[in-house]
Amino acid sequence: MITLENNTIKSDNLSLNISSIRKVELKIVPVKKEVSKTIFNSLANTLSHSRANGDEHVQIIIRFTWDDDSVKDLTWNEEPLVRNNLDYHKAIKEARTFIEQIQRLIS
Repeated sequence: MITLENNTIKSDNLSLNISSIRKVELKIVPVKKEVSKTIFNSLANTLSHSRANGDEHVQIIIRFTWDDDSVKDLTWNEEPLVRNNLDYHKAIKEARTFIEQIQRLIS
């Protein structure tokens, strides 16, 4: 879990001061699956005439760019989420709220 306390971002064993943050971004990164799972998912989509991949697992990443151009990525969710389900939308909303808090403090 990532938290913001007294202008410090805290995550597990990490503590980052926000004073030198230049930019904060939200990234949604697909999680690679085993080949067999990808094949079965593709077959299921084809047989059901579905155009969408209903089983795409993603990680929500918050990317911090510092004044010295270094980049630090923090994973927002512990377990991969299925894109476009309710847990995914809830996590995206929480991550965006967190980013807005940081942006208010650094501007």
